[in-house]
Amino acid sequence: MSRTNSDKTSFHNKNTIIIIITIVVDFFIINVQCSSVNYDGDIKLVDGPSEQTGTVLVYRTYGWGKVCDDHWTMKEANVVCRQLGMGHALEVLRRNRFGSSSQANYLMDEVHCTGSEKRLIDCRFNGWGVHDCRINEEAGVKCAQKAIIINKPSWNPLKLKLNQLELEKMSKIKFKVISQQLNFSQHAQSPIFIPVLIETENGTKGTVCSDHFHAAEAIVLCHQLNVGHGGRVIAMPIEQTGINTTNSIAIIGYCYGNETDLKYCKSYIDYNGIPCQSQLAAAVECTYNLPDLSPDRYSLETSAYIQKMSLWLLECALEENCLPDIVYRIIDNNPYNYTWMTRTLMRFSSIIENSGNEVFRPLEDPDNWEWHACHMHYHSMKVFSRYEVVDTEKRLVAVGHKSSFCLEDNLCKSGVAPKFRCSNVVDSKGTQGNYNYLT
Repeated sequence: MSRTNSDKTSFHNKNTIIIIITIVVDFFIINVQCSSVNYDGDIKLVDGPSEQTGTVLVYRTYGWGKVCDDHWTMKEANVVCRQLGMGHALEVLRRNRFGSSSQANYLMDEVHCTGSEKRLIDCRFNGWGVHDCRINEEAGVKCAQKAIIINKPSWNPLKLKLNQLELEKMSKIKFKVISQQLNFSQHAQSPIFIPVLIETENGTKGTVCSDHFHAAEAIVLCHQLNVGHGGRVIAMPIEQTGINTTNSIAIIGYCYGNETDLKYCKSYIDYNGIPCQSQLAAAVECTYNLPDLSPDRYSLETSAYIQKMSLWLLECALEENCLPDIVYRIIDNNPYNYTWMTRTLMRFSSIIENSGNEVFRPLEDPDNWEWHACHMHYHSMKVFSRYEVVDTEKRLVAVGHKSSFCLEDNLCKSGVAPKFRCSNVVDSKGTQGNYNYLT
């Protein structure tokens, strides 16, 4: 990971992180499909005061059992909340916080997660039913959000001059993805591009407009085809896709990124062709190797403090555009005495781990990095992370960001050696970087 100075929030804009300080970190909207059939490794929360809080139960073969709180940390809690579709964990709960029944057996003990697992049973543990736990050692969690299905809003990105009835008819046409699953293995040296091809319910085959087909849609397609993770989206001439047509027949977009099929995203289809803005078809780059930057919420919370500073002490931050727009408006209105004005700052340290399977590199080549004389260093990324402070009503109170001047390996997992220093500025997989007291 890496170090620097600013404020923060998290999402998957290829190389940007965002952390909302409520603290709402790693905020994701997740759709959950309910099923009456249980499978090994399914989990649920019981006995808590709300849907997203309770004692953790795990399913194994014929019934539900408890998880022992030995080595129950935020990493394990985050995996539970992610598996349930409830965002990240707000609190780790131990010692049978909710007085759950002691009749169920302990099925998991000494659970050790890296934090990147999709399911709790993907973590290392002693084995099914192997434990040394006694009564009232049940593990629990408090997750950030309820697992709700959010209806997608009305969406007409091209402002099609059609009445609502026609638009609804276009959005209800069923289709399936027929993109070729090209020769692609987990050991492939380079990513591949896959044209986005669909077949409608009446057998019409065609391409998808590159308009509004972005990163979230690419993630869904690559997962749906089981060819790794979605990355870059490119626009390509329709004649290069292998489909014998001159017009795309569909607009697909408004994915959240966690759908299992593009059909769950918003779509408009016209058998005779749909008016794309670019007249180009969408194609997606899929790869198994991607970085995955994960902020450490605990270090942020425990290091945060409030400080007042004069603007003249923030000269470097001003030069590097680290302060919000309102500060620059104040300076424009008070060009001769702004230096004595003060700002109330939230300052904190941040640890960011690359838990993916590829190094994290700035988009710009070193030759294009920007020199800042005030801090005497280069910036490899204008915005590495964005931070938002919100109140209890989720209203935005303040915002800040950090530029990246040095992405180096400060701390590594067991068995991973540090590789990158400020001289080569990237983050190795399995390492983390520390940003001390961002402003």
